[in-house]
Amino acid sequence: MMNTTKKTSENPLSAGTLIVSILTGLLVFLNNAFGLSPATHLWLSCLFVAAVAIHVAVNWKQFT
Repeated sequence: MMNTTKKTSENPLSAGTLIVSILTGLLVFLNNAFGLSPATHLWLSCLFVAAVAIHVAVNWKQFT
């Protein structure tokens, strides 16, 4: 049986961190970071990678 809490929270986590990572990446690229440093974008990108890894782990049956 699959843990439904993990299953329902991984997609919004992945999508949310992707959107934030894209926005901070654009701000850093345009040199208009408003106090955000490239390190902030780096850490948010790491969170996105972790969210995608959780997504793949939970949905592994669909990938095989």
